[in-house]
Amino acid sequence: MASQGKEEYEKRIKPQDFPTQASQLLKDSGLNIDRLKYYKEVDGDHRSFEAKFKYEGRRYSVEFDDQGILEDIEIDRKKRAIPKSTVQPITEYLNDTYVKWKIEKIQIQYPNDGNAEEVLNSALQMITDAPTNIELIVVTKSEGKLSWFEYLFSKEGILLNKRPVIRRSYDFLLF
Repeated sequence: MASQGKEEYEKRIKPQDFPTQASQLLKDSGLNIDRLKYYKEVDGDHRSFEAKFKYEGRRYSVEFDDQGILEDIEIDRKKRAIPKSTVQPITEYLNDTYVKWKIEKIQIQYPNDGNAEEVLNSALQMITDAPTNIELIVVTKSEGKLSWFEYLFSKEGILLNKRPVIRRSYDFLLF
């Protein structure tokens, strides 16, 4: 389940440098999007493009491959917005794994299941029975050392993936 470390870099790009097919999907949605920004992202050998925006007060990140094909949609959420049936097994796992831990970021993830328009529509309407995952950034403290991990859990709270997050030099004390 563990994979290589997450060493992600984002660079803001101009709209004309964003894949045309991806731009068209967003345009066809007819959304009233606030603060739309475009990024090129590099995570190890994986390269992708992201459109980040606010819609109905929520922050969205829509990720595409370099051909403009939708990979996934992530929506920033608070812990209280996640069902208890999902939070409980995740909390139990983290308590069993670490003495001290803190969730730094929570995102609901809608992976592309082959129908990009339907996935986008489900994410925008926050349809909870759509295939969703929970992505967490968790900071842990062990023997005085801080470590960050990215976790991916199913909506049932089952661990799907874990990888260390490689932080830049701007790390700061959270505990």
